[in-house]
Amino acid sequence: MIWRAYPLAIGAAVACLGYGFGLGRLLGIAVNIGDAGILGIACIAILGCAIHFVSALSTTVQMVVIGVGLALCLVFRDELIRRCRGNFVPILAGLSAFLHRYAVTSYDNGLYHLQSVKWNSEFPITPGLANLHSRFAYNSALFLMAPLDDRPEFGWISGLLLLLFVLISCYARFSQARRGTAEFWFLGLTIALLALGAPGGLGWLGVLNADGFVAILTVYWFSIALSQPSQPQTGVPLLLLVGALALTVKLSAAPLFLLALLAAWHRRKTADVRLLKPAAVVVVLLGLWMARDVVSSGCAVYPLPQSCFDLPWAVPRAQVAAEMVAIQSWARAPGRLDYAKVMSDWTWLGEWSLRTWQNWSAQLFLFGGIAGCVSVLAGARVNRLAMAVFAELCFCLAYWFWSAPDGRFGSGYLAAAGIWR
Repeated sequence: MIWRAYPLAIGAAVACLGYGFGLGRLLGIAVNIGDAGILGIACIAILGCAIHFVSALSTTVQMVVIGVGLALCLVFRDELIRRCRGNFVPILAGLSAFLHRYAVTSYDNGLYHLQSVKWNSEFPITPGLANLHSRFAYNSALFLMAPLDDRPEFGWISGLLLLLFVLISCYARFSQARRGTAEFWFLGLTIALLALGAPGGLGWLGVLNADGFVAILTVYWFSIALSQPSQPQTGVPLLLLVGALALTVKLSAAPLFLLALLAAWHRRKTADVRLLKPAAVVVVLLGLWMARDVVSSGCAVYPLPQSCFDLPWAVPRAQVAAEMVAIQSWARAPGRLDYAKVMSDWTWLGEWSLRTWQNWSAQLFLFGGIAGCVSVLAGARVNRLAMAVFAELCFCLAYWFWSAPDGRFGSGYLAAAGIWR
């Protein structure tokens, strides 16, 4: 099976580069190979959302989408060749993504992940589908990307592509970072962890693993944030697009998008930073994503009851609110069904703490915190950029703890904070 998966993965990767260089040209930003691949993944998400309104995301549609991407790669071959020259080491670092084990399954794969992808592959969007099973309302863009760059019998190619491009991008930034800076250490440790197999231990790899997908995107987002001051004309648009993409995959990534909006507002008057076109792409992506959620569940952002409309096929607001409470309660005390009781007090905190510290991301956070304290006591200097990133990480961690503090949902924030320190 793996020998059938790798040709598809390689074809999808090249197609992503074609779409990514095309989108980069449209936005007027210069991107490295890794960034182009991430932009290509965002394009796949947009195409998945759009096409699914009128057609099933079938094998035929997949072949057309990949074929167009390959054609675009030929169109932009000169730029691709130019970017590849002298970047052998970043590409080699990225190819280490093919050495990891991805075929790791979870309970949710059998509960609704594979069913969602199969449904999307065989039928166009179905009004009121969430009434058949509430999990079908979990509008993750990963379930729309998978039919176009993956197949239900594999389910891990989307994660492979993301890790491939993130490694290439981070190494390209690392090679340009000034030695001894926060950016240099963050990127160096990120590359080491991602290339040497840490994603597997952190639980970031697997079949249709949206939590891991967003965790890798989170670390990538913060790598851009650290390098953004030196290249704001590229960094700020990427922060917006990556934040929006992460949000469409998992609602736990909402802080990244909010912080990207803040960065865009701060840079809105900077001469070289052009934000109109990136903002338009973000509006298209989020607009299609929310419109799809409205059709399937009656809510623009399920399971947020405040976003629900009174439509004939809509899931009842009371049911949506109960789903939200169940998610928040389960994140605090898995296995307890007295959701209202869990949410009404703090008795869950002790067991939650013991369980969370068994998570590798939390342990990385702890070790990073100890190392950071030792560095400060030793007289290490902390610049304004490092403090700004620290504040952003604190905001993300606070949001995670307040909303649904499941270790899976905050894995990217915990790991990024541990690496940063």
